[in-house]
Amino acid sequence: TVVQYASLCYPRLDAPGPAFTPVDIGKLARLAHWLDSPKVVDLLHGQLKKKLDAMAASYQIQPPDFPDPEIYFAIFALRDAGKDIPLTDNLIMHYPDWYTALSEEDRAPHAKYSVEMFEAFMAKFEDVSSQQHTYRNDAHFRKLRDASAKLLTVTRHLLALAADGPPPAKRQKPSHGE
Repeated sequence: TVVQYASLCYPRLDAPGPAFTPVDIGKLARLAHWLDSPKVVDLLHGQLKKKLDAMAASYQIQPPDFPDPEIYFAIFALRDAGKDIPLTDNLIMHYPDWYTALSEEDRAPHAKYSVEMFEAFMAKFEDVSSQQHTYRNDAHFRKLRDASAKLLTVTRHLLALAADGPPPAKRQKPSHGE
């Protein structure tokens, strides 16, 4: 991380600028913020913006349009460093998958954004569920089913927090023979 940081501070004129993974961007943003290096934060913000601009903005449920789960680490690190990162519908709708899959330890640094993100998710869920559709629109039905599954995941997570215990188990579907 220190070598990567130095390469951002002292670029060689004959070399292309380094490209970093979202995890690298997150680590470097934290370091640059701690070292009070706003120009490095700006460079990292530019790299993340390019990655976000290349991603699907609207809610997608088919690969390869899922956001890279590591992108959230970079987004929140840059937000901590004072950079506003506008979130697309696709990022918002896939956030519960990322957040609830983290361990409590990995979730802790990002908890301060969870309420904002879950509120944004709920608003987007309302948009998806209130859209006019016909039964012939299979894509809308799949999005609604996916969003409903995410809502159940969020609900289980919140119930576990309220009860200070593990999340409630998913219900098993009864077999047709019962």
